[in-house]
Amino acid sequence: MSQTFDFSLACDLKPDTPQQVLDTLRYMIRKEDFEFDNPPNHPFFRIHTYWKSWFTYSINLFPGEYGAVLRNAPVYAGHPDENGN
Repeated sequence: MSQTFDFSLACDLKPDTPQQVLDTLRYMIRKEDFEFDNPPNHPFFRIHTYWKSWFTYSINLFPGEYGAVLRNAPVYAGHPDENGN
């Protein structure tokens, strides 16, 4: 018997997130390959190569969006600000 799991994660990025980080995230979730050679200077990106394909799953088993999506969206209602309010 096979099992299928669905996982969803929503993250809020700070408004001052560096462009390099945004570009790296866009590369990591790409649906089509393109050249990219400017990840952040962190051991994770130097030691491992699998970060390049972590989120590029391309089989759509469910209705709606699949894979990873990076987009600007309003903050969810009731979400605390950085001071916990």
